[in-house]
Amino acid sequence: MQNTSKIPNLQPRAKPQAPERSQGAMFAEMRNAFGRNGWWFAGMTLLLIYFAICWQGERVLRGRVYNFFKEIGANGFGVSYSEPHSSYLALQSGLYLDDLVITAPKSMGGWKFKAGRLVISLNPLMPRSVSFSMRGTHSLILPDFGDIRLVADKAKADIRIGTPSVPSSLNITADNVQATAPVSMTGLAFGEVSLRMKRNAAEENRYSYSYRFRAENVRLPSFLVKSLPERAEYLALSGTVDGISADRQKPLLSDWIGNGGIIEIAKGEIIWKPLMAEFSGTAAFDPSLELTMAASAKVYGFFDLIDAMEKEGIIRPGNLSVAKVVLGPVLTVERGENRPSLRTSFSIQDGNFYAGQVVLFEKETGEEE
Repeated sequence: MQNTSKIPNLQPRAKPQAPERSQGAMFAEMRNAFGRNGWWFAGMTLLLIYFAICWQGERVLRGRVYNFFKEIGANGFGVSYSEPHSSYLALQSGLYLDDLVITAPKSMGGWKFKAGRLVISLNPLMPRSVSFSMRGTHSLILPDFGDIRLVADKAKADIRIGTPSVPSSLNITADNVQATAPVSMTGLAFGEVSLRMKRNAAEENRYSYSYRFRAENVRLPSFLVKSLPERAEYLALSGTVDGISADRQKPLLSDWIGNGGIIEIAKGEIIWKPLMAEFSGTAAFDPSLELTMAASAKVYGFFDLIDAMEKEGIIRPGNLSVAKVVLGPVLTVERGENRPSLRTSFSIQDGNFYAGQVVLFEKETGEEE
């Protein structure tokens, strides 16, 4: 029998371990494996892909800008602008648009808007979202007031082009808008202005858009504030715009008017002390683009306001007298309140503005009295 005590005690041989490598050494090995020329080629490839994406985004932008202003022109507005210039931003495509001029038809007053510089940007990875921002000084020429210069700390619009799952939307914001002219509009300013619109689901092949408009801290031009309050603290409107065809073949404005489109004001508020009002109503345009509106309102400080307007020559003394005779007895102090208020209808028809059946403002006929 074999003596086990004489068998040597053999130990298993340990497997050699690879020496630890630092991250720098690993990167060096990768660099050496890929080669200096390989890294240069990869960097150039990524750069070319970036410019290709931006170039494609710019092509999309140019087409959309052209179609947008073509749509405006088809609705009777005059439009002109210089050839857009490219502006490549980080991960975005961009265009500079200069010398934009939009002229309204005479039926809408014949005003003319001249923009400074319009910057349009688009993320190529999100081509349905487009942003507009306005820089510099802009000009609004009104036949009755002359050339009004507009400057804003910020003026931006964000447009989302809809899909079956995501509705279209529009957001416009402007802060600290200043408007000046040699005489007539000096001092007009807006602390903040915003408009938000969102497309609702189509009904009977027509879309409606929900909207919210708000203006805060509006300072009136100097020629109006001799008797009127200088600042309107708040103006807000919310409701829907109805009557736009889901598959339209006509220009937007023509299609909307042809469908009997209306602007519903579900809720409106104004604070222009001593005037305070809550109202609701509807508005529409006829084929000649003349506004028609009907609303009902509860108003505080109504006669204080029209007295001041009569002093400014905005309301004729005869119209003021009739308004006081007809509407004065309707003033009431409702339960729980300490100010008299007026509940009545307001309307705009054939260019005239009515409170109930009383004409407050009459359309200018161009004839001398």
